[in-house]
Amino acid sequence: MRRQRVSWQGNGRNGNDGGDGTEPTVEAVVPPDLTGVVTEQEIFLPTYTRKVDRVITKPETQLTYDAYTKISQLAPFGAGNPEPIFRLDGLRITRRWVSGPEGRHLRLRLRINGTQFHGTYFRAGSQIESFSEGALVNVIFCLEPAWNPPEGEGRKDVWLKIMDIEVVG
Repeated sequence: MRRQRVSWQGNGRNGNDGGDGTEPTVEAVVPPDLTGVVTEQEIFLPTYTRKVDRVITKPETQLTYDAYTKISQLAPFGAGNPEPIFRLDGLRITRRWVSGPEGRHLRLRLRINGTQFHGTYFRAGSQIESFSEGALVNVIFCLEPAWNPPEGEGRKDVWLKIMDIEVVG
């Protein structure tokens, strides 16, 4: 095989294909040292970056307890089976407050198109002033069952486990 490769490399360069009894000449090529040359800056994304699995467009029908039940059938969630992440744009903050030990968590009541959702942004209690009531926000979240459905309602509900919030207006 080496002889065929040498024969092929020699073909066309000096007209010698190795078939006339003479050996083709092979020149040693040393590649240039490029260890000190940077041609393009590599961009490293943070290791916690994950893609949104679904952008919610009809929250009144897509964010229900029935939807949560179907999603929970995909469990157990972990490194090899990450929990689905959703995005919902254009929510209005109607109420905000801190909860948990030392006010570590930010709890929100959010509304869109007449539909209201409750959510918790864990370890964001110190950011309460960044999210004023009445602000328009985009939210990235996972679904959780509601711990305490609103009193007087016999239905089960979902809670938004907020992973990120972006104020848009």
